[in-house]
Amino acid sequence: MSERVQKYMVIPAAMYFGAAVYNVALPLLIVDLGGNVVDYAILNIVYNTLYALSSWTLPSVFKGFSRKSMLITSYGFLALIALLTAYARSVLYLVLLQIPYALAIAFATVIQTNVFVELWKGRRGITVLYIATSIGWIVSLSMSSILRKYVDTFTLLYLSVIGFASAAIASAYLPQIIGVIEAQRVLSLRAMYRWVIERARMLNIFVTPRPSLRLGKVSALKLFLLAVGITYIAIGAFFTSMPIYLKKLYRVSDSTIFALTATAGATSFILYFLQLRISEKVEVVWKTHIVALSIRTAIFLT
Repeated sequence: MSERVQKYMVIPAAMYFGAAVYNVALPLLIVDLGGNVVDYAILNIVYNTLYALSSWTLPSVFKGFSRKSMLITSYGFLALIALLTAYARSVLYLVLLQIPYALAIAFATVIQTNVFVELWKGRRGITVLYIATSIGWIVSLSMSSILRKYVDTFTLLYLSVIGFASAAIASAYLPQIIGVIEAQRVLSLRAMYRWVIERARMLNIFVTPRPSLRLGKVSALKLFLLAVGITYIAIGAFFTSMPIYLKKLYRVSDSTIFALTATAGATSFILYFLQLRISEKVEVVWKTHIVALSIRTAIFLT
């Protein structure tokens, strides 16, 4: 990887530095404000619904806009939302903030993926992007685990502000050659790698469809949407609510929850790093991602 391109890894790393502490802190804040799993489920439904709609529609809405400008704007908007969340003192306020947050982070993720896959020339870019985001995730949650012993969870959200703001500033140094948003290009297979892997875990629908997944005349798009829906329900009902269960039922401290999540993220980093050394095939990438998610979940539940 050339040094010229390698320096841009700081952008996705900074974004996930901000997103990691925000996403893990949110269910903990729900508990601190007197909420429960049902409240978080409502928040999660709002987030996931708008995330999906934003990923699908905004690239078309902003067709022709500079991708560089849109990244800077999205990251800056996320920093503002994180700052507002730090001052939230009601569950309803947190739920309402998920509306702009979901729209902004979904749009930023789709454009970011498209940009960095181009910078790293195709399939290699997917794994490099995962490595960068894993680094941001691990550093952010490790710092949160330590700092939580001295400050409250609301104060930790300033780390999220710093992460998103840093991503916005770093994006200003992207080369102008990344061009403008092209709706069809953004929604193409190449730009949907993270979208599908992260949300549906079923990249093989688009890469090498298996006979069992073709289901007659059912289109790949419908299968994709079905997979996304199932995954949203599974994650929303179980995995993303786990910090609430740990905190309310087992009295696990916030600091420990941040540490557990950072440890789980470290397994992803190791797997992605090894995979980059072994193979750049798309099939290997999504299989590695599934293994990483499984190990992360197992460690978290342990």
